[in-house]
Amino acid sequence: MTNLDYQATLQKMATTLKEADYVIVGAAAGMSAAAGPDWYNPGDLWGFKLSLIHFVLHEPVYQPYQDLKAILKDKDYDLITTNQDVQFSKAFPDKDVATIQGDWSYFQCADKCHD
Repeated sequence: MTNLDYQATLQKMATTLKEADYVIVGAAAGMSAAAGPDWYNPGDLWGFKLSLIHFVLHEPVYQPYQDLKAILKDKDYDLITTNQDVQFSKAFPDKDVATIQGDWSYFQCADKCHD
């Protein structure tokens, strides 16, 4: 794809989005990866997981999510995501976000006997 093709595609997408009555956004790990966080920790498995969860829960909302929020500002929309890093939950109202694989702010025992 040439730069001109890319620009034309972006313009078409922007026009379509502007004219849309309702938007459904499906997003996955690329949204957070685009922000460039470094999630590497050479510690043991549980040390890594706990460090990662602490990092994720205390990170500010990444720029791609802020950009998406600005794009959707005056639109009716719903978001569906497999992201578990709580970025969508931080950036958008809970009523608009379906985290279909859960997120790292909620834990449940393996027996599902209690939260």
